[in-house]
Amino acid sequence: MEYDLLIQNGLTYLDGRFERLDVAVRNGRIAALLARDSGARARRRLDAAGRYVLPGMIDFHCHIREPGPQAGAGEDFTSGTMAAANGGVTMVCIAPDGHLLRNLADAEAYDTAVALGRRKAVVDFHLAASPMGFGAGALERLASRTCLYKIRMKDYPGPLETSVGTADTGILDECFAAIARQGKYCGIHPSDERYRQAVERRLRADGLPRSLAQVLPHLYGDEEMSAGAWLLAYYVRKHHLRWHALHCWHRGYLDLVRMLKAQGEDILASLELLPTNTLAAHPENRHSEELVRPADGLRIPLGHTAGPDWDAVWAAVREGTIDILGSDHSPHLPACYRPQEPFRSSAGVPGLDWYGHLLLNEVNRGSLSLERLVQVTSEAGARALGWYPYKGSNLPGTDADFSICDMDRVWTIGSGPIYTQSGLCPYYGRTICGKVTHTVVRGTVVMEEGKVLARPGHGRFVGPGYTGGS
Repeated sequence: MEYDLLIQNGLTYLDGRFERLDVAVRNGRIAALLARDSGARARRRLDAAGRYVLPGMIDFHCHIREPGPQAGAGEDFTSGTMAAANGGVTMVCIAPDGHLLRNLADAEAYDTAVALGRRKAVVDFHLAASPMGFGAGALERLASRTCLYKIRMKDYPGPLETSVGTADTGILDECFAAIARQGKYCGIHPSDERYRQAVERRLRADGLPRSLAQVLPHLYGDEEMSAGAWLLAYYVRKHHLRWHALHCWHRGYLDLVRMLKAQGEDILASLELLPTNTLAAHPENRHSEELVRPADGLRIPLGHTAGPDWDAVWAAVREGTIDILGSDHSPHLPACYRPQEPFRSSAGVPGLDWYGHLLLNEVNRGSLSLERLVQVTSEAGARALGWYPYKGSNLPGTDADFSICDMDRVWTIGSGPIYTQSGLCPYYGRTICGKVTHTVVRGTVVMEEGKVLARPGHGRFVGPGYTGGS
C-alpha cells in the first residue's frame, strides 16, 4: 500500500505518552502507526526527527468578524484561519459575539456563517451559537447544528449586541433552563456589572485624561470576574447546566470551579491566554505593552488588564481544575483603537498567529507538561463536545490533524509572516523557545515553517455527531 503522507522519526502522542512511531496517512485519516524503518511507501515523507507529533491543537475560543456588519473590519474566515494555521492550530471554535450576523442566535444566521466558512476557511471550524433567541423558539432549530452556546453576563446598549448577552438574572434563569433541557454546554463570560460600572465611574470621576493603558489594569479583575461567577453558580446548580466556564483567571473563580466539580456539576473550565493578560505575567514583556505592525512600524499603546495570579492559574491547569485553553483572538483594524479615548476604544487583540508557539514556550518554562498540553488543547475539549476520537487523538481511523513541534527552537516573534488581517503583533520582539513547524489538517500540510500553504475552502465544519472528514 502506498500512503499519501508518512511522518517519520518523530515522537508521536498516543494514550497519554509519546512513542517512537511513524504516522501513515491516507485519504485524510490516520491509516496506521508504524514502527521506525517500516519500509512503508508514501507520496510524501515528512521528517520529524527531534520533534513531537501532537494531535492537532484546537483553539476553543476565538473571534472572526464575518458574516455581519463588521465583515472586513478586523478578521474574516480566511485571514483568521490562516493565522490559526500559522500558530499551529488545526481547528477553531468561533464565538458568536464579535458582531457576527445576528450573533448566530437563529438557524438562518448560523447556516449562513457555516456556508461562508466552508468556502473560505483554511482549517476546520465550529461555531458557538447565542442562546438569546430562546424565547422565540430558536434553540430547538439550533440544537442539531451547534455543540455549544455562548453568552456574556453583560448588558450592552448597541443594537449589534442585543442577542449576545444580558446581566438580567431573570432572563439568564429562563435561558439556562432552555439550554439545560438540550444537555449542551453554555460558555459564559462572568461579570459583576455593577462593580464594573463602579470602576468606570471612579475612573471618570476625577476628570483627568486617561489612556487605554491606564484604564485596562482596572478591568477584568478578581472582584468583577469572581463575583459574577459566584452569582452564576446559583443558576448553574439550579438547572444542572453544563457550564463552559470562560476566563478562569482569578483565585475566587478557580475556588468556585473546584467546589462545583467536587459537588458533581459538569463544568468545562477554560483559560484564555490573551496578550493583554499574558503581558502582565512576565517581566520581560514590560517593554512591549503595545501593538506593533512590523510591515510599516506602526505602534499602538495597549497596556494590560488586571493581572491573573499566574502561579495559581497554571497550578489549576496542571491539577485539572482548568480543562481547556483558548486564545480569545479578537482582532480589530488599527483605526478601531483609540488609546487616548479608552471608553470608546477597542481592546481586543490578535493572538492566533503565535498561539501554539507561546504554549510550547510555557511548557519549556515548566508551566505544564507537554502531555498536559495535549489534553487541554485538544483531547479534553474534543471529548466534552463529542468530537473525540476524530478530533483530539492520534488513533488510526481518525482525522490526520497534527501540530508538529520543535521544542528546542529559539526564535524572536516578528521575524516571520503575520496572517491576521490587521498585521498587528502584541508580542513583537519577544524571544521564545518552542515552535510549531508544521500544521497538518486532515492529511494536508497547511503550514510549513511559517508559510501557510492551504487554499481557502480546505476547512470543514465540525458539528454534532462528527465522525471525521477527508
